[in-house]
Amino acid sequence: MKITYPCFCIVLLMSILTFSQCTKHPDKPQTDYLFPETQTGRGTFSCLVDGQAFIPYTAQRGMNPSQAYYGIKNGKYIFTVFSHNYTDPISHSIILYGDSLQMMPGIYALNTSPIGLIFGAAYDLTNNGNVTTYNTNATNKGELHITRLDSGIASGTFWFDAQDSVTKKVVQIRRGQFDLNYQ
Repeated sequence: MKITYPCFCIVLLMSILTFSQCTKHPDKPQTDYLFPETQTGRGTFSCLVDGQAFIPYTAQRGMNPSQAYYGIKNGKYIFTVFSHNYTDPISHSIILYGDSLQMMPGIYALNTSPIGLIFGAAYDLTNNGNVTTYNTNATNKGELHITRLDSGIASGTFWFDAQDSVTKKVVQIRRGQFDLNYQ
């Protein structure tokens, strides 16, 4: 049987249309796109930002879009978990940060604590260089639950509300989880 060019084009077009439907389903809940909670250093990070799934992404080869750090810098303990989604036209970042606190498994309030600085933040960066920063504060708070912090693995869950100090817009970060290797 000889396949003609028009027949080939029809089969190719039908295949493309069929497989293009295998992406995000509009009826599928956003929570289905989140990673499960683990404590093995799987390299995962996900959360909901205003109800939409935030999944780390970068097209840059060799760059991990999610990273963690825990250790002593300049005589102070520093804990950082950050994740980026580099897409056009806006890049998004989520950051959890603790300064001057020796962290261990437990629950930490995300705000600006007088004991040590612990907060959550979200950043939006547009192609023209405009940055919108959302931070936890005395009114817009959250929680960081560290479930593992040993053997180079940082795992936990989080949620927080963060506000842009200029526009006063608040973003809601919910159902966050991370399971990363730290330096």
